[in-house]
Amino acid sequence: MLGEKDEAFKWLEKTYQDRLSTMFELKVDPFLDNIRSDPPFKEYLKKAGFEK
Repeated sequence: MLGEKDEAFKWLEKTYQDRLSTMFELKVDPFLDNIRSDPPFKEYLKKAGFEK
């Protein structure tokens, strides 16, 4: 996901839509470290039910 934030968010949306079992990795996967502080990522966590 390095330098490809738009692609990362497309992947996250697909993960959510497909309800993939990898969703549990959202908060710990090191490949997502560079987008964790982005507002869209935080909104995605809320959408997926990981944050309030």
